[in-house]
Amino acid sequence: MSTFSKVEIPYGLYWSTPFAKWQGSFQHLHALKFAAHVGKAELSRRGLKGNDFDFGALGTTVIQHRSFWGAPWPLYDMGMEHVAGPTVNQACATGVRLLQVCASEIELGTASVALALSADRVSNGATAVYPGPAGPGGTAQAENIVMESFNDDPIGHHSMARTAENVATKLGVGMQEQHELVLQRTAQYQQALADENAFQRRYMTLPFPVPRANFRGEAGTLAGDEGVIGPTSVVRETRIAHCGTSPACASDAMTSRPPVGAVPIRYETKVSTADVVVMATIAWSGPHTS
Repeated sequence: MSTFSKVEIPYGLYWSTPFAKWQGSFQHLHALKFAAHVGKAELSRRGLKGNDFDFGALGTTVIQHRSFWGAPWPLYDMGMEHVAGPTVNQACATGVRLLQVCASEIELGTASVALALSADRVSNGATAVYPGPAGPGGTAQAENIVMESFNDDPIGHHSMARTAENVATKLGVGMQEQHELVLQRTAQYQQALADENAFQRRYMTLPFPVPRANFRGEAGTLAGDEGVIGPTSVVRETRIAHCGTSPACASDAMTSRPPVGAVPIRYETKVSTADVVVMATIAWSGPHTS
């Protein structure tokens, strides 16, 4: 397996918005415009400018209005008029692939400072209508991008939740082991919230100003992540009862969200999954001593 020997992610040169629950505080925001809005502010806080970059890429999976134009649009709005780059979409592997794309450009010497920018809005997903001239009476075909994609993998013909079950079964990971991992991750998350979110503040602006849809003024603020619920005994009993004998489902049901990409189900206790989350990482060729 090849490795990257010329790539660094400098300490502090990355950021993220808070976690926001589905249909929550970010549901009204255009993901790519939001990415540029947040990015401009975060670059400014770090004393960086658009002309410091010579490459950028965008990771996004859920279409937005005019998102056909991809990466050049938010990069331009962030002051990178001279930077062009690809748009990466690989379903749930988009974030990892995005980093690989940027790191590869630097490793190959075709870029020296790259911005890996990712943004998606799951709430209020678009409904696409496709022409169907061969259909009865030319009837068009329509799909809800988010709901139908989450529920039907065209390769395996099952939901994303089922993928988690299949992986757990294939690797022999039982329910108890999954529960232990969930509790460990919950404890680690609580540590990140200690001392008024001290760890999160290393990469997240808090309190976070939530912009209006037109990005003129604020619609409110978030003190931190929205909709994250820890695994209590009540949550555990309620959610595991729904999952039956499904280990991965029951384990993930103990967390703040259902299995990655799954359609959230309403329980007696609230369940949240991520909505718009903007994340960015800056990679450059190293080593640097400044």
